[in-house]
Amino acid sequence: EHLRFLDALDARIHQDPRPYWLVMDLHESAGLSPKQRRRQADRIRAMGDERMVCGGVALVFDSAVLRGVMTAILWVSHPEYPVKVFASLEAASIWAAHCMQRSAA
Repeated sequence: EHLRFLDALDARIHQDPRPYWLVMDLHESAGLSPKQRRRQADRIRAMGDERMVCGGVALVFDSAVLRGVMTAILWVSHPEYPVKVFASLEAASIWAAHCMQRSAA
């Protein structure tokens, strides 16, 4: 399901290049397989011009272990747009809204 989401997101971005922010609620996630982790890191590195339309990404995980894994992926992939890992959907949504407000100013 995670890989299908990434494919759908890629298609949306190529059809509509307006700036966007993502808040991904991954509370139900059972974890990322090695293949999913590799695909996520590769995707972040390969985004190229997408950084022009991606304002930022907030990732929400219940699990401290999954938050740590995703943080490690971000250390390795060095995205050119803000990405933060959160424990709560509320905190992630507040961060994304703040980022959108700053970019609109």
